[in-house]
This record gives sequence, structure tokens and C-alpha cells, in this order.
Amino acid sequence: MILGITGLAGSGKSTLCNLMRPYGFHHISADSIGHIVLEEKSVQQELQVAFGDDVVIDGEVQRKNLAKRAFIDRAQTEKINSILHPKIRTKILRTLSEHSDDQVDTTLEAALLCETGLVELCDRSIFMTCPFESRLERVKSRGWDERELKNRDAQQDERLKADATDICWESPQDLGSLQRFSLILDITFRYERACSSKEKASWILQQTISK
Repeated sequence: MILGITGLAGSGKSTLCNLMRPYGFHHISADSIGHIVLEEKSVQQELQVAFGDDVVIDGEVQRKNLAKRAFIDRAQTEKINSILHPKIRTKILRTLSEHSDDQVDTTLEAALLCETGLVELCDRSIFMTCPFESRLERVKSRGWDERELKNRDAQQDERLKADATDICWESPQDLGSLQRFSLILDITFRYERACSSKEKASWILQQTISK
């Protein structure tokens, strides 16, 4: 099973993926793969041409400088996405292929899961939502302020994520609720395998998380 998890920054995607590990889920993070892609010289050269020489210094991408230029409007965001996302997608597909024979369950975490079409690879998909204030508290540890979070939010389409995913779930602030949700997911997926009925399992899942 491939479980796609998406949402805006600070919505709890990585936390949920980590909570699914004890249930046997291998975690693939588009963001982590993106960091690897940023180390490629050809990518660094493309970024310098598109956003200025100071986005790469001494062979290392200056993420803050890049963010200031890449996430100011949709046109700039689309420019950086056109450079990075085809390469990220290729690496994700390669990683999934490497695990295909192992029958390993996987959480595929990607902020642009729907926008890049990766959601089509998933057996299930979850859109995690969370109030802006709660997400802001979470992303402060990354050095982001309110302005940067709003800029990044503005470049994403929440309606598209909601329409393209199977489950929309409001992520709570407390870890206990996330742990309960991960357990519910595991039980539901086990039931689905046992009865071979995705539709019935989906109905049970929706009824459970709505309570």
C-alpha cells in the first residue's frame, strides 16, 4: 500500500508519517528527496540562472535566499517547481520501484502530492488541514515568520488537495490525537486487506474519524 499524505506547511504531515512507522510503513519524503536534488551541480546552475548567483555559495544552496525569491508569487514558485519537481518525481518513482517487490507499505509525504500527480500513485491519500495559528507555531522552529508562511500558503491550492484526496482530516495540536489517528489508519488498512473491500473500509474510516 502507498499512503499519500499532503497538506500545507506545519499541518503535521511528517509527524503522522513517523507515527505510521511502527505499523510497518516505510517513509518517503518529497522534501528530503528535494534536499538531495539541491546538491546536484546541474540543478544549482539552473537555480543560479533563474534566481541569482547568491542562491548558491561555495557549492551549497542558500535556502533562505532561494525562498525569498522563489516563494514571493505564483510565477516564481512555478519556476522553481519546474526545475526541481521533475527530478524529485523521478527519484520518488525509482525509490517506489526498488520497494515494489518487497510488498512494503509506504507513506509518501509531499506538499504538492496532488499538484504533481503523485496522488495517482497512491492507494489512499490524506489531506491534513490545520488552523493557521497552530501551523505558524510549528514552523517557527524552521525560522519562518507569519509573512513567509502566508507567502507559501498563497502558492498552494487547498481546494485541489481536498478534491483530489480520499480523506480530509483536521490535524489536532496534541500528539495523542495524532497517535489515535495513526492507530485507526492501521486498523482500517488491516480490515481492508482481510475483507478485500476498500469501499467498506473507507466508510468505516470516515465514520470513525468524524466522531
